[in-house]
Amino acid sequence: FVRELVGDKVQKELIAFTGDVRADPDHEARHAIRRFLHQLAQDLQHDGAMITRVEDLKADILASAPVQGLPASVWENVRATLTDMARDPESLLRRKIIDWITEFATRVREEPELRADLERRIVGAASYLADNYAGEVTGIIGETVERWDADEASDRIELMVGKDLQFIRVNGTVVGSLAGLLIYTLSELAFGLF
Repeated sequence: FVRELVGDKVQKELIAFTGDVRADPDHEARHAIRRFLHQLAQDLQHDGAMITRVEDLKADILASAPVQGLPASVWENVRATLTDMARDPESLLRRKIIDWITEFATRVREEPELRADLERRIVGAASYLADNYAGEVTGIIGETVERWDADEASDRIELMVGKDLQFIRVNGTVVGSLAGLLIYTLSELAFGLF
Protein backbone atom coordinates (compact mmCIF):
# COMPACT_ATOMS: atom_id res chain seq x y z
CA PHE A 1 0.00 0.00 0.00
CA VAL A 2 2.78 2.40 0.96
CA ARG A 3 4.62 1.51 -2.23
CA GLU A 4 1.54 2.49 -4.27
CA LEU A 5 1.27 5.82 -2.46
CA VAL A 6 4.94 6.57 -3.06
CA GLY A 7 4.59 5.54 -6.71
CA ASP A 8 1.55 7.79 -7.19
CA LYS A 9 3.35 10.70 -5.49
CA VAL A 10 6.44 10.23 -7.70
CA GLN A 11 4.28 10.03 -10.82
CA LYS A 12 2.40 13.23 -9.90
CA GLU A 13 5.65 15.06 -9.17
CA LEU A 14 7.16 13.94 -12.49
CA ILE A 15 4.08 15.08 -14.40
CA ALA A 16 4.13 18.44 -12.61
CA PHE A 17 7.88 18.85 -13.23
CA THR A 18 7.64 18.05 -16.95
CA GLY A 19 4.64 20.41 -17.21
CA ASP A 20 6.70 23.19 -15.61
CA VAL A 21 9.64 22.53 -17.99
CA ARG A 22 7.32 22.53 -21.01
CA ALA A 23 5.61 25.78 -19.93
CA ASP A 24 8.79 27.72 -19.03
CA PRO A 25 11.30 28.25 -21.88
CA ASP A 26 13.76 29.62 -19.31
CA HIS A 27 13.46 26.69 -16.87
CA GLU A 28 16.70 25.62 -15.19
CA ALA A 29 16.24 22.02 -16.40
CA ARG A 30 16.31 23.26 -20.01
CA HIS A 31 19.55 25.15 -19.31
CA ALA A 32 21.07 22.07 -17.64
CA ILE A 33 20.20 19.90 -20.66
CA ARG A 34 21.67 22.49 -23.03
CA ARG A 35 24.88 22.69 -20.97
CA PHE A 36 25.12 18.89 -20.92
CA LEU A 37 24.61 18.59 -24.70
CA HIS A 38 27.11 21.39 -25.38
CA GLN A 39 29.71 19.72 -23.15
CA LEU A 40 29.02 16.33 -24.76
CA ALA A 41 29.48 17.83 -28.24
CA GLN A 42 32.77 19.42 -27.14
CA ASP A 43 33.98 16.15 -25.62
CA LEU A 44 33.02 14.15 -28.72
CA GLN A 45 35.07 16.53 -30.87
CA HIS A 46 38.09 17.23 -28.66
CA ASP A 47 38.40 14.77 -25.73
CA GLY A 48 40.55 11.83 -26.89
CA ALA A 49 39.34 9.51 -24.12
CA MET A 50 35.68 10.24 -24.92
CA ILE A 51 36.29 9.80 -28.66
CA THR A 52 37.98 6.44 -28.02
CA ARG A 53 35.16 5.25 -25.74
CA VAL A 54 32.50 6.22 -28.28
CA GLU A 55 34.41 4.62 -31.16
CA ASP A 56 34.87 1.42 -29.14
CA LEU A 57 31.17 1.39 -28.25
CA LYS A 58 30.27 1.97 -31.90
CA ALA A 59 32.59 -0.87 -33.01
CA ASP A 60 31.09 -3.21 -30.39
CA ILE A 61 27.55 -2.39 -31.50
CA LEU A 62 28.35 -2.78 -35.20
CA ALA A 63 30.15 -6.10 -34.58
CA SER A 64 27.30 -7.56 -32.53
CA ALA A 65 25.38 -10.47 -34.05
CA PRO A 66 21.98 -8.74 -33.95
CA VAL A 67 23.30 -5.69 -35.79
CA GLN A 68 25.21 -7.85 -38.29
CA GLY A 69 22.06 -9.82 -39.03
CA LEU A 70 19.82 -6.74 -39.20
CA PRO A 71 20.16 -5.93 -42.93
CA ALA A 72 19.41 -9.51 -43.97
CA SER A 73 16.52 -9.69 -41.51
CA VAL A 74 15.06 -6.37 -42.68
CA TRP A 75 15.44 -7.38 -46.34
CA GLU A 76 13.80 -10.76 -45.69
CA ASN A 77 10.88 -9.13 -43.88
CA VAL A 78 10.43 -6.54 -46.64
CA ARG A 79 10.68 -9.21 -49.34
CA ALA A 80 8.19 -11.48 -47.57
CA THR A 81 5.75 -8.62 -47.02
CA LEU A 82 5.97 -7.46 -50.64
CA THR A 83 5.56 -11.04 -51.88
CA ASP A 84 2.50 -11.56 -49.70
CA MET A 85 1.03 -8.26 -50.83
CA ALA A 86 1.72 -9.05 -54.49
CA ARG A 87 -0.07 -12.40 -54.16
CA ASP A 88 -3.11 -10.94 -52.39
CA PRO A 89 -5.54 -9.51 -54.99
CA GLU A 90 -7.07 -7.23 -52.34
CA SER A 91 -3.80 -5.82 -50.99
CA LEU A 92 -3.15 -2.09 -51.03
CA LEU A 93 0.02 -2.65 -53.08
CA ARG A 94 -1.81 -4.47 -55.89
CA ARG A 95 -4.67 -2.00 -55.90
CA LYS A 96 -2.24 0.94 -56.11
CA ILE A 97 -0.25 -0.71 -58.91
CA ILE A 98 -3.44 -1.50 -60.85
CA ASP A 99 -4.71 2.07 -60.33
CA TRP A 100 -1.39 3.52 -61.49
CA ILE A 101 -1.19 1.29 -64.58
CA THR A 102 -4.83 1.98 -65.47
CA GLU A 103 -4.36 5.71 -65.07
CA PHE A 104 -1.15 5.66 -67.11
CA ALA A 105 -2.72 3.54 -69.86
CA THR A 106 -5.68 5.92 -70.04
CA ARG A 107 -3.34 8.88 -70.34
CA VAL A 108 -1.33 7.14 -73.09
CA ARG A 109 -4.53 6.38 -74.98
CA GLU A 110 -5.98 9.90 -74.61
CA GLU A 111 -2.89 12.15 -74.81
CA PRO A 112 -1.10 12.18 -78.18
CA GLU A 113 1.78 14.24 -76.74
CA LEU A 114 2.41 11.61 -74.07
CA ARG A 115 2.30 8.82 -76.70
CA ALA A 116 4.78 10.70 -78.89
CA ASP A 117 7.07 11.39 -75.92
CA LEU A 118 6.88 7.77 -74.80
CA GLU A 119 7.63 6.50 -78.29
CA ARG A 120 10.57 8.91 -78.60
CA ARG A 121 11.98 7.72 -75.28
CA ILE A 122 11.56 4.01 -76.12
CA VAL A 123 13.17 4.45 -79.53
CA GLY A 124 15.96 6.48 -77.94
CA ALA A 125 16.60 3.84 -75.28
CA ALA A 126 16.53 1.01 -77.84
CA SER A 127 18.89 2.93 -80.12
CA TYR A 128 21.24 3.66 -77.24
CA LEU A 129 21.27 0.01 -76.17
CA ALA A 130 21.78 -1.16 -79.75
CA ASP A 131 24.57 1.35 -80.40
CA ASN A 132 26.41 0.76 -77.14
CA TYR A 133 25.72 -2.85 -76.20
CA ALA A 134 25.00 -4.75 -79.42
CA GLY A 135 28.43 -6.40 -79.35
CA GLU A 136 28.05 -7.57 -75.75
CA VAL A 137 24.52 -8.90 -76.35
CA THR A 138 25.46 -10.79 -79.50
CA GLY A 139 28.57 -12.08 -77.74
CA ILE A 140 26.51 -13.40 -74.83
CA ILE A 141 24.01 -15.00 -77.21
CA GLY A 142 26.80 -16.51 -79.31
CA GLU A 143 28.61 -17.92 -76.26
CA THR A 144 25.39 -19.35 -74.87
CA VAL A 145 24.41 -21.02 -78.14
CA GLU A 146 27.95 -22.39 -78.61
CA ARG A 147 27.66 -24.20 -75.26
CA TRP A 148 24.47 -25.98 -76.35
CA ASP A 149 24.72 -29.29 -78.13
CA ALA A 150 22.64 -29.76 -81.30
CA ASP A 151 19.72 -31.50 -79.58
CA GLU A 152 19.56 -28.90 -76.81
CA ALA A 153 19.70 -26.04 -79.34
CA SER A 154 16.95 -27.65 -81.39
CA ASP A 155 14.77 -28.15 -78.30
CA ARG A 156 15.26 -24.59 -77.06
CA ILE A 157 14.59 -23.06 -80.46
CA GLU A 158 11.50 -25.25 -80.80
CA LEU A 159 10.24 -24.04 -77.40
CA MET A 160 10.86 -20.38 -78.19
CA VAL A 161 9.52 -20.27 -81.75
CA GLY A 162 7.57 -23.52 -81.97
CA LYS A 163 4.31 -22.02 -83.27
CA ASP A 164 6.15 -20.00 -85.90
CA LEU A 165 8.16 -23.05 -86.97
CA GLN A 166 4.97 -25.10 -87.22
CA PHE A 167 3.43 -22.39 -89.42
CA ILE A 168 6.53 -22.40 -91.63
CA ARG A 169 6.43 -26.20 -91.88
CA VAL A 170 2.76 -26.22 -92.91
CA ASN A 171 3.33 -23.42 -95.43
CA GLY A 172 6.35 -25.22 -96.80
CA THR A 173 4.38 -28.43 -97.18
CA VAL A 174 1.48 -26.67 -98.92
CA VAL A 175 3.71 -24.61 -101.22
CA GLY A 176 5.90 -27.64 -101.98
CA SER A 177 2.85 -29.75 -102.78
CA LEU A 178 1.39 -27.08 -105.06
CA ALA A 179 4.72 -26.59 -106.80
CA GLY A 180 5.08 -30.36 -107.29
CA LEU A 181 1.52 -30.58 -108.65
CA LEU A 182 2.18 -27.68 -111.03
CA ILE A 183 5.43 -29.28 -112.28
CA TYR A 184 3.75 -32.64 -112.70
CA THR A 185 0.82 -31.10 -114.58
CA LEU A 186 3.10 -29.10 -116.85
CA SER A 187 5.28 -32.14 -117.56
CA GLU A 188 2.22 -34.27 -118.37
CA LEU A 189 0.90 -31.59 -120.67
CA ALA A 190 4.29 -31.10 -122.33
CA PHE A 191 4.85 -34.84 -122.89
CA GLY A 192 1.25 -35.36 -123.90
CA LEU A 193 1.44 -32.72 -126.60
CA PHE A 194 4.69 -33.89 -128.09
